[in-house]
This record gives sequence, structure tokens and C-alpha cells, in this order.
Amino acid sequence: MITKLIQFLKKLFSFEQKADITPLLDTEPEPEVTELVLDNAQIEIEKNIEELDKDWSELEAEIETKLAELDELEMPSLYQEGGTHLEDAPSRADDIVRLCAKSEALTDVDSKTYPKGDAEPKSLALKIDRIRVGLAEDILNRLNAHNSLMLRFPPIKRQQFKSGQWRSYTWIDFLYESDSEGNDIDYDFVAKNVKGAHLFRIWFTADGVGVGIRPGAHRDHLTREKLIAALPAKYEDLQPSAGNKHESFYPFRLKGRPGQKNQYFAVWHSKPFGTDEKFFETISEHWVILGETLNRFRC
Repeated sequence: MITKLIQFLKKLFSFEQKADITPLLDTEPEPEVTELVLDNAQIEIEKNIEELDKDWSELEAEIETKLAELDELEMPSLYQEGGTHLEDAPSRADDIVRLCAKSEALTDVDSKTYPKGDAEPKSLALKIDRIRVGLAEDILNRLNAHNSLMLRFPPIKRQQFKSGQWRSYTWIDFLYESDSEGNDIDYDFVAKNVKGAHLFRIWFTADGVGVGIRPGAHRDHLTREKLIAALPAKYEDLQPSAGNKHESFYPFRLKGRPGQKNQYFAVWHSKPFGTDEKFFETISEHWVILGETLNRFRC
């Protein structure tokens, strides 16, 4: 459509330029002068048309380039400048689940390799993390109870494992910055601290989204059992596996880490949320319940 519009404008402009010389043809100067003026006018007009053709060609090439870039996108842009999600756009949580499933479909799950190469799985892993970070920031801005202003979310430092597999599941962890005495709380990802953080975790896999508590993972953690005892019964331990197989071999595709206590007391959501707003409402409902316990057992 844009190309046709350009061609139409070129024809229109060319017609107008030709129309401009009509008065010159109607004038009656001496023959020699008339011939000279016409030649000069024609040369000038042809020069202008050549320059216009060049300008139009450059403009058309630029437009075609932009259209090609848009064609490469999997979906139209759903975000305003600055990362704010449009109100009627699909849920970013659903986007992450879909991308996790797409990445898994490219994987030989037995060997944890990529028969067609890892370029696309790498791209998907990076895209998942970009969405994750933006979503975490928006969640953090919406939580408004149980000292939520003291929450932070740490980064996921690597998207590729030592095996060469690119991440096809992810999570958002929220933890308090300090305990009730003002001491900094250790994220303790490798479970080396008996006072490591208890986490409000939103876990994304190709099976859906879990929302719940991942207790401190050190085997001798000082307050883990007290926190677990205080959790409502509907938040059951989904038991992430510490096995070394692909996540698709385990329930809900939940993988823990070897050598630590892997527990996840959560409610699992297997159906799409549909919109960001519905997802945020769900997270807030869980936070109202779990935030009170997490705030009480900050470590």
C-alpha cells in the first residue's frame, strides 16, 4: 500500500511539473530564443525530476526497511515507551509461558541439546528475561501491604547453564532488604546461609505459573520450619526436583538445585491470565495472604 502511494505521488508531482511548462509553450518569443528557453526549461525540469526520483527512492527504501523490521517481529508492539504495558494487551505472564514452551519445542529433552542449533533458544531466553524484569518492576510498584516498600527482586545472572542449555523456565523472586533488626538479608541463592532469605516466588514454566513461598534452602535454616507451619494449607509443597534431567521430566517442570532443600509452597495456575491486569490481581491476592507470614519471618 505504501509503495502504491509513493508511485501515485510521484506521478502526480511529475504531472504538475509538466503542467508548469505549458505557459512557456504558449509564449511567442523569437524562434531562436524560444528554442533556447525551452531547452533550458526542459533540462532544469529533468534535473529536478531526477533529484525527486532519487529522493523518492531513498524514502521508499527507508520505508521498506522499516516494514521489513516490523515483519521480523513475532507480534505487534504491546508496550508504550518506557516499558508500560497497554491496558488491553495480553498478559506478559502468558507471553513468558508461551516462550518457555516454544524453547522446549526446539530441545531434544533427552540430551538437552538443540538439533537445529541454539540461536533461537538463546534469543528466546534473552527475550524471556527482558519480559521478566519489566514485569517484576511493575509488580513491585503494585504491592502495597506488609512492608512491601522494603522488597527487592534480584537479577538472574545467567541464561545459559554449564550443559549448554538455554533457560526455558524462569522466576521472579521478591525478598525483604533487611530483617526486623535492620540487618541486611542475604538472597543466598546457593543456600550457604542458615539465615538466608525466604522468598515470595512467581515461577514460570511451559506448564503455567506458580505463586507462593520458596523457603530458605539451607538444610539447617533457622526459621524455615516455623515459616512453613504458619502457611495456609492451600499452599502445598510442589517439590521441585534436584535431578539433572530436563525440566519436562518433572511435575510442573519445576527444577531445584542439588545439595539444598528444595521446597515451593504455592498455588499453580495452568490457565492463561488473559491480561496483565488479571495477573496483577492474582499476585496481589496471594501477597495479601503470604506477605503477612513472609514479613513475620524475614530472617
